[in-house]
Amino acid sequence: MSTLNTSKLDFLAHTLRQIVAGQIEPRRQRLVRQALSRLDSDAYGYCQECGIDIPYRDLEQQPERRCCSRCESNKER
Repeated sequence: MSTLNTSKLDFLAHTLRQIVAGQIEPRRQRLVRQALSRLDSDAYGYCQECGIDIPYRDLEQQPERRCCSRCESNKER
């Protein structure tokens, strides 16, 4: 596992600890579980729309993120 992937896993682990402590709302809990499924299939950290690597800083802020900023912006239009 690369350093970046280990960091991604660390972010998810932190978020899971928040879930266990009851600090995360149910909708975000579902998104984190989906992110864990993507981690199992080596799809975690990649945009589900265009396939590029989601920047580290974006995953640090939102570990369950599914799309890159560009694709998120396109969805909002």
